Amino acid sequence: MICTDAQAMESTGEAAMRNFNVEMSGPIDSETAVEVGNWFGADTVVIGSFLRFGEIFRRDARMIDAQTREVTVAESVRGGEEEVMTLVDELGGKLVEQFESATPEESTGTGTIQIVFQATRAQMGERPAYHHICKLYVDGKSIGLSQAVTSTDRWKTLFTRSLRGGKHRVEVVHGYVRGEEWDGQMPLQPKAFEIDIEPDGVTTVQYGFEVGWFEDKYIYDE
Repeated sequence: MICTDAQAMESTGEAAMRNFNVEMSGPIDSETAVEVGNWFGADTVVIGSFLRFGEIFRRDARMIDAQTREVTVAESVRGGEEEVMTLVDELGGKLVEQFESATPEESTGTGTIQIVFQATRAQMGERPAYHHICKLYVDGKSIGLSQAVTSTDRWKTLFTRSLRGGKHRVEVVHGYVRGEEWDGQMPLQPKAFEIDIEPDGVTTVQYGFEVGWFEDKYIYDE
C-alpha cells in the first residue's frame, strides 16, 4: 500500500482531532489550536470566526506563533451575502500582507523568559497573606495565566515562555484567587519589566511581594 503525503496528513489530522477533542464545528480556543499546531509540527496556527449581523457577514482571523503563543497578526473583513465566498480570499491576502510586513527579513532567533515569584510576610506580622494568581503580558499581548501561588516563603516559577530575541516589555498582573481561578485584580501591582532576550539564552525575572506591618510592597532583585 502506498501512503501519499495527503493521506498521511489526513490520518495525522484525524488523530489530532481525537487526541485534543477538537470538533470540526464550534469554537476552538487559542491554547487548543496551538497544541494541535505543535502536534503537527507547525510554526504558525491560524484560527478564525464567522459572524452575521443582519445582512452583513464578517470573518475574523488570528495568526498565532506556535512556539511563543503570541498573536502575531489579526485581521477582519466584512461584506454582503454575495461576497461571502470571496471574503476568505480577501482575509487570507490581508493576513499574508500584514505578516510579511511585521516579520523581519532576518530572524533574531528565540530565547526563554522565566518569571519567578515569592510571597512573604513580615516577622510577627498579623495581616493576612492572600493567594496570588497572575496574568502575563508581553508587549501588550496576553500570553497566559499562571497557576495559583498558595504558599509563602517559597519561590515559585510563574511562567516559562519562549520569546523572539530582542527587547520586550513584560507586565505581570496579580489577582486574587477563588479556588484555582482568577477572582479580580489586586490594587497593588508590580512594575513593568524591560528585558532583552538573548537567542538560545534564558532571561530570569525574579521578585517578591511582602505583606508588611502597615503596608504591602513588591521587592525586586537588583
